[in-house]
Amino acid sequence: MGSLADEPDPARKRLLALGILTDRLKEDGLEPILVGGVVLEFYTAGGYTTKDMDLALPTCPEVDAAFAGLGFAREGRYWYHEELDLLFEAPAPAGLPGETSPRTEVEIDGLRVVTIGLEDLLIDRLRA
Repeated sequence: MGSLADEPDPARKRLLALGILTDRLKEDGLEPILVGGVVLEFYTAGGYTTKDMDLALPTCPEVDAAFAGLGFAREGRYWYHEELDLLFEAPAPAGLPGETSPRTEVEIDGLRVVTIGLEDLLIDRLRA
């Protein structure tokens, strides 16, 4: 993840980091799904911003190992990478829309990122 330190765009850096995490977890049959405010940031091209990334992802040893292997430290349900100034919330609070609904797949520099669908995002933001 060293090349991420040179990425000047914070939103792009977060998506690239998630793509790397997604790639690592696919070997374990796990797929992080991006939910919450950062998906709104993506769809509005930065019109709304947030610092953390909420992930629908189970708590399990494989997830812990993937985050730790990428240099993240765990603080409760948050994973923080100090050097890259990246913060993931995993697992995200239960019951967020999109965990079992249609998803949107995005490719960034050959990496796959999965987000909740636009309709579920709107429902989530209206509830918030």
